[in-house]
Amino acid sequence: MKAAFLAASIAALCLSTVSASAQSRSSLAFNRAPMATTATWTGWYGGFNGGAIADLGSQISASGTVTSFTGFPATGTALGQSIPSREDPGAGALFGVQFGYNYQFSPKYVVGFEADLQAVSSLDTSGTASALVAGGGGAGFTTTVSTSRQYDYLGTLRARLGVTYTPTTLFYVTGGLAYGGVNSSTSVVSTPFVAGIVPPRTGPNVFGGSFSGTRVGYAIGTGGEWMLMRNWSVKAEYLYVDLGTVSYATGTQGFDVGPSNFPSFGTASVNTSSSVRLADHIFRFGANYHFYGP
Repeated sequence: MKAAFLAASIAALCLSTVSASAQSRSSLAFNRAPMATTATWTGWYGGFNGGAIADLGSQISASGTVTSFTGFPATGTALGQSIPSREDPGAGALFGVQFGYNYQFSPKYVVGFEADLQAVSSLDTSGTASALVAGGGGAGFTTTVSTSRQYDYLGTLRARLGVTYTPTTLFYVTGGLAYGGVNSSTSVVSTPFVAGIVPPRTGPNVFGGSFSGTRVGYAIGTGGEWMLMRNWSVKAEYLYVDLGTVSYATGTQGFDVGPSNFPSFGTASVNTSSSVRLADHIFRFGANYHFYGP
């Protein structure tokens, strides 16, 4: 009896030890499971951004084409040549929202798309240029051209291709469509002169033109995004946006430079136009909320 009791006790002790060991391993595996989960970029997201927009000049040009003249030809030529050009940098701020979708098709690579819409504040690229061109016989013209441009809004629709440096760090390149509402205006003031006559007998001629509309172009860039927690990430991004060149008429200037004003010089007429280059650099920071499932 004692031997049977001792055998039963040893068996019970062994079973208890095995059960405790299994429970311990199960508990350890359970506690480690969340740590084994890796971050994923797959899913929809949306957020906001803000930053700066700037151009590096080469934005504004103006030209005059001689349409008619009588008398001395240099009068009309001088009038056309007096329309100056100017390159001026400009900068401003922008604020906006974005949304998009990512698909992580391997631990290393992520593809997706992103759309954004920006309000552009205080970007006014403006240039003022003056020219003094003398015609024949000591007569000529001084001309001042002032041109400005602004965005009403600016948006893009781009593809993204990214590489994960770590599970929570994504570096990407991006490119696609860009569009924006653009306003540009030009003012021209041209004044004739005759050597030795102050003030000139003919007053200044003031005219100009403007453009307002939607332009479409392209955007390319690069950036980085960091997952701070399961649903939130922050990003830094650079984009180059090119909406092409806007050209528009800025009026016709004509002068009667006949005997009543410039003896022996007749008349001259010039059509003018302006061209504005719409190419800008964008530097911005943003935050995204990722809509993962439960």
